[in-house]
Amino acid sequence: ALNRSERETVAMIGLVNDKRTTKNGNILITLEDPTGLINVVINKNNRELFEMANDIVLDEVIGVTGYNGDRIIFVNGIFIPDVPISNEFKKSPNEEYVVFTSDLQIGNRVFFEKNFLKFIEWINGNYGNKEQRELAKKVKYLFIPGDLVEGVGVYPGQEEDLDIIDIYKQYAKLAEYLSKIRKDIKIILTAGNHDAVRLAEPQPFPDKKLAGHLYELQNTIMTTNPSLVNIASTKNFPGFNVLIYHGASFFYIVENVESIRRAGR
Repeated sequence: ALNRSERETVAMIGLVNDKRTTKNGNILITLEDPTGLINVVINKNNRELFEMANDIVLDEVIGVTGYNGDRIIFVNGIFIPDVPISNEFKKSPNEEYVVFTSDLQIGNRVFFEKNFLKFIEWINGNYGNKEQRELAKKVKYLFIPGDLVEGVGVYPGQEEDLDIIDIYKQYAKLAEYLSKIRKDIKIILTAGNHDAVRLAEPQPFPDKKLAGHLYELQNTIMTTNPSLVNIASTKNFPGFNVLIYHGASFFYIVENVESIRRAGR
């Protein structure tokens, strides 16, 4: 593209290396690929393209079309890769249910212990109306992806918010709750930013020295963050792949994608 003549039509795919607003109010994006870097500009007067460009974040892969200037591309089209609809539609031969929850943050003063114990009673088939209890009996998987405990020293002054101030006791208490869940349910656990692991992703699961009681539970599976977990597979059925993730990338997206920030989500 750098060697094309001026005003010649070009198309390219690249990784967003940088993004900024020019003094004229246009958006300037630096695209990168294995051959080098090039700047592309999106004019503020093209409202549709400008709004698309507002939502582009660093390290995103995009495609653009436009025409050459002096070592710059003037954009007239932006293409955002879609999620391919290539996964085979599958239906399990068995009627089974999966429950997702997260951010238990055991050890926090405002942890809803009564509610969680009521939840355990339901998942064990002992709470709710007849229909709810029958559904609970078909639950075979429980995912808890991240912030299993409140943690210690996660933010300044956190000790004021803690009911359990010892990280070892927080994990022991979590294991105590999970041990009450019936044993035919597989419990899949993932660490989060409040757990006693590094913040850098991918995150390992807390060490046995910290969370040893969890490792003693026969129906728990400890995974890294993120993880791809296969469930419900049998000899004749491949099962379903579940992508689980807990992390700070969500905050980055919320803060940097203009349409999300404007919507106040």
